[in-house]
Amino acid sequence: MTDEHLDQLREQIAAIDERIFALAAERLALARRIGALKSEAGQPITVPEIERLVIARSREHARTLGLDEGVTESLARLLIRSSVAAQDAQRRQQLVLDGLSPPTQRILIAGGRGRMGSWLTRLFTAHGHIVTHYDPFGETSGDVANSPHPGIAEAARNQDTVILATPIMATSSLICELTAAMTEALVFDICSLKTPLTGAIRTALARGLRIGSAHPMFGPDVEQLTGRNILVCDTGDREATAQVRALFAATTAHLSEITLAQHDHLMSLVLGLPHLLNLVFARTLQESSLPLAVLEDIQSTTFAAQLALADAVAHEQTELYYEIQAENAYTPDMLAALRSALDAFASATQSHNRMDFTRLMTAARAYCDGRPGGDSSI
Repeated sequence: MTDEHLDQLREQIAAIDERIFALAAERLALARRIGALKSEAGQPITVPEIERLVIARSREHARTLGLDEGVTESLARLLIRSSVAAQDAQRRQQLVLDGLSPPTQRILIAGGRGRMGSWLTRLFTAHGHIVTHYDPFGETSGDVANSPHPGIAEAARNQDTVILATPIMATSSLICELTAAMTEALVFDICSLKTPLTGAIRTALARGLRIGSAHPMFGPDVEQLTGRNILVCDTGDREATAQVRALFAATTAHLSEITLAQHDHLMSLVLGLPHLLNLVFARTLQESSLPLAVLEDIQSTTFAAQLALADAVAHEQTELYYEIQAENAYTPDMLAALRSALDAFASATQSHNRMDFTRLMTAARAYCDGRPGGDSSI
């Protein structure tokens, strides 16, 4: 084979690539038109049923064309992400044009130099707000930089909103300090647990502080909010709750409102349980005494997916993940349910009871499908 022949083949590939890119651009233009129609109809950007259909279609095409299903699925997911990102940007621009973004506010973020604090800074700065930082350990920036070591009450002076992006155990003290100073700003936390803050929040409410609470259900590496959840917790101050909601309403995140009392019970299941399961998975592998490289060399699809989750969890902030487990009053209930479920499956397998195992698995499938089913005694 001559170099000239290779060059000709490469030119043909380049031409095909150009057609693929042109088709991708055409697809993106159609996605934007769909996004505009969904926005007019008040429909969400992400539609899981449609995404599943696109993925299934990609795998079907792979089988028809003799391609690797993993390749076509990866391409389909990449195209979906591109469409979602375009529609997300489109909707954010429309919110601004429609005047739905809240008026410019002066926002002080306690812990603004931390990871979530930095994320909040980027978010609210992008929406035109004036953001300054307060470091509970003494450093400040922005408008309060001339006062090297003010307390948070002093730093909050002349601010419209104070956001507490601080560790759970430090946040309660900051609320108390702001309450004692009768800060006029709206105050709200973004903590992963609310029970440790309940006493301070009740005192703040009783003394007339405008206090709310929120919880972004994602980490600071998130770049687009479409399909992401932000919880707005009703502290008992409806005006403060509405103001917190309004601050996030200009984003494309899905906002859910719950009561402060509901929060930690829910978090024991949507944070505490998956965190713990992944850490236990990693610990179980560790105790097998087999090197991870050996297991990865023969891994199944399920193992690879689970290992990726466990690896991500294991590299998160140790102190935060400890607090989510140890400081949640509902953790004992979650642990009891986990032990009961594990015991049920252990009993079915160790006794070689096919019927019990089938019943347990069928009940799990029915729950995941969103249908009632299975034995209520499980």
